[in-house]
Amino acid sequence: MALVEDLDVFLADFGVPVSFAGAPDGLLGIQDIEGAHVVGGSTLEGIQVVTAAMKTVMLRTVNVASLNIDDPITVNGIDYQVRDKQEAKPDGVFTVLALGAPGT
Repeated sequence: MALVEDLDVFLADFGVPVSFAGAPDGLLGIQDIEGAHVVGGSTLEGIQVVTAAMKTVMLRTVNVASLNIDDPITVNGIDYQVRDKQEAKPDGVFTVLALGAPGT
């Protein structure tokens, strides 16, 4: 069954401002710090790297389709670079971006 809830209400309650080249005006995302974040896809795709205490932001997938790894992004007024991009399972409505300091 597809998710039919108004996702903008969820983001309005808990979201922080997010901006990047091509981002829609007023874009909101859910900022978090994950205890562990797997970078590199599944083990079938090759080597995985597990990072600890990775800053992340969750955004609607439709809003980040053109965003790529290493692109600059500003989350809640702080500049980052996208380190990884993974669609949240099972429905893919949200994408979680792992964030790193610019230039690292």
